[in-house]
This record gives sequence, structure tokens and C-alpha cells, in this order.
Amino acid sequence: MGICQMKKLIFIFIIAIFFSFIEIYADPAVFLNSIPGRAEIVIDGLVIPQKTPALIRNLSPGLHLIELSKTGYTTVKMNIELKSDEVLIIDPVLQYQHIPIIFPTYDDIQINEQQNSRDILLLEDGTYNFSMNSEQLRITPMYSGQKIINGLNISIPLLAAFSGAMTVNEIYNPRNADGSLSVFTLSSIGINAALIIADIILYFNRNRFYKEFKPPKVTIESEHPESLYATAEEMFAAGKLDTSLYYLNRILVQFPESDIYPYALYKSAKIKIIKEETDSAEILLNTLINEYPLPELYNSAVKSLADIFLRKGKFQESIDQLNLILFLESGITREEIDLQQYKILKKWSESDPDKYIELISHMEYMIQAYANSNYYDSYLRLLSEISAKHNMENQLE
Repeated sequence: MGICQMKKLIFIFIIAIFFSFIEIYADPAVFLNSIPGRAEIVIDGLVIPQKTPALIRNLSPGLHLIELSKTGYTTVKMNIELKSDEVLIIDPVLQYQHIPIIFPTYDDIQINEQQNSRDILLLEDGTYNFSMNSEQLRITPMYSGQKIINGLNISIPLLAAFSGAMTVNEIYNPRNADGSLSVFTLSSIGINAALIIADIILYFNRNRFYKEFKPPKVTIESEHPESLYATAEEMFAAGKLDTSLYYLNRILVQFPESDIYPYALYKSAKIKIIKEETDSAEILLNTLINEYPLPELYNSAVKSLADIFLRKGKFQESIDQLNLILFLESGITREEIDLQQYKILKKWSESDPDKYIELISHMEYMIQAYANSNYYDSYLRLLSEISAKHNMENQLE
């Protein structure tokens, strides 16, 4: 057996072990999204630097507590259990903490004595007083301790009158020989004083509440990202790529927090690829993969980026990208990715003959892995052609 054949057998053995290891010990992964997106992520008490949507790969199999939070929304907590080779998709809807109220007929709205020019108000949970006439609507929040203040305003005068009457009575008709007030009278005076102090504190807190109260802010947009995206799709279908890019770019600039943003990134990258602007497409796809990984876009974006690297002759980078693919129940299959890797290795071997051994080993792996494939005969033919070409080149050397 020649040295070259020995190297080939060793390489095939290593490749077989590698692929079996990937299959058995694949790390679990979790696609985390939320509606709306850009929520903060906490896993097992640790803050994750990404915001939703996010792809979490480094979780160990087992139980995990996931928390998603966003300003103005109720925090969502979920317990999940990961298996060693599982890919989970989690996309809860966050419930809004405030109550949106629309007043289309009022131009003059005052909240807590402050002018409000917005058509949509967001009111926190609580009690409010509404007063209105034909021209103006006035909304006043109720201080949470107002009922206590009302009760104290009634009880303090009554208790003061009661303790005062008892004090006067004991002055003229002392119960104690030394003329001092009785314990009962002193207790009533002390209780009344404590209630007065509590009332004063509540008044101060109420004044501070009204001074600091402001309704949650809301941005009223004159246009919506969904309508811009629909227009971009229409322009794309009509072949007007530059016009489609114009509307998509407006989404990317004006609506970075919108749920349609990742789709605008992917669509923009596709158009850039068509226009042969691969550098721009590469930037857009990297942003989508690393910052906005949605399960329905992620694999396609990874594969598109691998194709760009292949075009540029960056063969190892192209293979590295394909290794990031996550195989879900539907979508890209392992056979498709293995076939794409074959194409990369074939192109690579044209400029680097040493890659022929790896190319042959990869095709032998595919023949073994996809014995029931509709393309099995094609794989056998390709392996025969590659091996023949490789042997011919060795003979010429």
C-alpha cells in the first residue's frame, strides 16, 4: 500500500469519526424571539448580551429558566428542558403593562394638569378621574393612598374632639390625685398625634406623586414598516430592484425595533446579491445572522453567506458557514448542505490539488450516509469521476 493511499484511509477514518461525533453529541440550540422583539434575555439568572431575536447555542442539556423583559411589558418567565440534540423555537407574546386609550374627537387633552397633544394615551394600571366637555378632556390620576387620606380627614377631627373633651373633663374633674391626665386620655392624644403625622406624610407623598406623574410615552408614526415592506415586495416582484431597496432602506433606518426589520435585512441582502453587490450583502447577512436570527430566515441567510464566500474563493469560510446550519423539522436538509460542501471542495480542489483527498472522502461519506437518496447513483458516478481524475493526475506526477 502506497503512502498516498495510507493517508487517504487515515483521512477517511477521521472524517467518519468526526461526522458520527457531530450526530451523537450535537449541542442543543434555542431560537428565542418575542412579539414585540428586542426584549432583554435572562437565562438561569444570567443576563444575555443579545436581545430577541437571538440564537443561544451554548446551553447545556437539562432544565433552564428563561426570562424575557421589555420596558412597558410584563416579564415572561418560562421553564424549558433541552435535550442533547434538540433545536427549540420559543416566541412568546409579551403583554403590555399599560392601557392604550384612543380619543379621536378631542384635540385638547390634559393629564394631571399637563397638556397632551398625542392621539393615543398609555395609562398605567390605577384609578383615574375623567371630566370632559365639548372641547376638553381632563384626566387626573388618583393617588393610591387617597382613600386613607379621606379616612384620616374624617377620623382625625372626631378623635381630636373626643380626646379634647376628655382632657377638659379631667382638668376640671381629675381622676388622679396629683392632677395628671389618665393613661386612657394620654393614649387617645398620642393616637391622634400619630394619625396627624401619618396624614401629613401622606399629603407630602401625594404632592410628590402628582408632581412626578407622567403617562408612558408613545410614538405616533405617520407610516408603518409593514406597509413599506409590502410596497418593497411589490416593487421586487415588478423587477424594480432599486425602488424596492429604497423602501427596505427606510425600514432599516427608521424602524430598527420593528418586527419586520429582520425580513427587510434579508430581502435587502437578496437584492444586493442579484445586483452583484456582494460586499454589501455580506454585511447585511452577518447582521441578520448575529443580531436578528429568526428560525425562518437563519439557515437561508447562513447558506447565502456561504455562497458569497464561495464566489469570492474563500472556501474554508464557506464551509465554516455551512457548519452553522441548524437542521429543523422543515427547511434545509443535511443532504443539501453536504452536497453544497461537495461543490465547495470541488471548486477548492481546482486550485489546490491536495483537497482531492478531502473531496473523495466527503463523497464516500455521502454515499454511505445517503444510500436511500434519489441521487445515490449520481453520487457513485461523481465519486468515480473524481477518483479517476485524481489517479490520472498522480500518474502524471
